[in-house]
Amino acid sequence: MRRALLVGINDYDWSPLYGCINDVKEMENVLKEHYDKKENFNCITLTSDKDKVTKAKFMGAVQELFSREADMVLLYFSGHGHQNNLGGRLVTQDAVENSEGVSVSDIITIANQAEHIKEVIIILDCCHSGHFGSIPIIDSEKAILRKGITILTASLGNELAVEKKSEKQGLFTGILLEALKGGASNILGHITAASIYDYVEKILGPWQQRPVFKAHISEMTAIKYCQPKISIDILKKITDYFPTAEFKYKLDSSYDEDLEPRNDKNELKMEHFRAYLAEGLLVPIGYKYLYRAAENGTGCQLTPLGKFYWKVLNKITSKQ
Repeated sequence: MRRALLVGINDYDWSPLYGCINDVKEMENVLKEHYDKKENFNCITLTSDKDKVTKAKFMGAVQELFSREADMVLLYFSGHGHQNNLGGRLVTQDAVENSEGVSVSDIITIANQAEHIKEVIIILDCCHSGHFGSIPIIDSEKAILRKGITILTASLGNELAVEKKSEKQGLFTGILLEALKGGASNILGHITAASIYDYVEKILGPWQQRPVFKAHISEMTAIKYCQPKISIDILKKITDYFPTAEFKYKLDSSYDEDLEPRNDKNELKMEHFRAYLAEGLLVPIGYKYLYRAAENGTGCQLTPLGKFYWKVLNKITSKQ
């Protein structure tokens, strides 16, 4: 119940681009499956190497994308963008003055009306895309979005979106792909639109193009699942090891394999604690390293992030 429309146009008569088709191909590969090979998005692509991408063809594909029920739909565009006082347009190959392509306002209107679709993600890698989804004239920064719609764009409204010709890839999409491959995942391996924006925004320097994130959502649904940074089975044990979020777990020399006495069960727990430490869930008490805490008989405790996951997991287990 997830669909994606991916559009990439290189072949403009007046100003060709070089990376948009590659952007679409890589996006399709990343979006089709989760890390465990389970199906994610059913992808349809429109690229200028296969057929001419006209306004009519593009809009027909958009209408089809939003026509049926779905848990989530995703629209991705890589190509030229155009902005004037009438709003933003995704430029198609048959563009002419005053009809440069598909109106972003029209796409948002269709998305707003498609209440049979729970989540809508619109990702635009084109120039001036930061204005897209705004109300012209009245307030250029106020977006009209129904609940469940998220827009992620490559640049501010007055900026160009950089293309790396040597790599045949958009700068924004290159970072976006890194995010979707795991760079933006949380400990559970979940990647959301917000975590993608956070990843892209941090990677782009202050003097480079700035991405824009607009959303009207009540919950963050994962766009993609990557390999969890900690095994779910190990993560669930956090509520066994720590009866409360504030609990301080006492360690001794039996927890470290290099110290005596040896204790296999405690050494296994120590492996789990090291996994928690690596992801910022836990810290030793009084020492930098866990083995020092064990050697000197102090212990370990949860960090604020660890307490957050403890509360989440405790709520889940208490309902079972």
